[in-house]
Amino acid sequence: MSRHFLWFVLVWGLISGLKGQDPVFSQFYASPAQLNPALAGTTYAPRLAFNYRNQWPGLNAYVTYAASYEQFVPSINSGLGLMLLGDDQGQGLIKSTQIKGLYSYRLRVKDDFLSKSGWKPGLINPIMTGTGLFFSISWINSTARWTLPGR
Repeated sequence: MSRHFLWFVLVWGLISGLKGQDPVFSQFYASPAQLNPALAGTTYAPRLAFNYRNQWPGLNAYVTYAASYEQFVPSINSGLGLMLLGDDQGQGLIKSTQIKGLYSYRLRVKDDFLSKSGWKPGLINPIMTGTGLFFSISWINSTARWTLPGR
């Protein structure tokens, strides 16, 4: 049963066209759970990480913050964790709040060789406000007309 379920998840993930882009921190090694879910529980001690990024602070363009907790559980030979992430782009024009669970499994292939795989299911709450967005529109006599290049 579990083998069929794993194959189903693998095939579904490959054919469903899953897409996404995560915010990237400059010190990516400080939050391995955000980088790759298979890195959850790589240490035997629990790990608590906090990250903050303020890109282009003069413009206040991108502000991202994250918190994660992860630990290895020897009884199930797996790593478990939780990650919270908030992203603010363009002074609140586009916001995203994420909560994700982390699961990684460690498979011992040989005595000196391990293989790890990970899964990061979660919820994302994207918010986009329309105020403050400017597009390539010419306003003539209080009516909008799209401006096309070369016309």
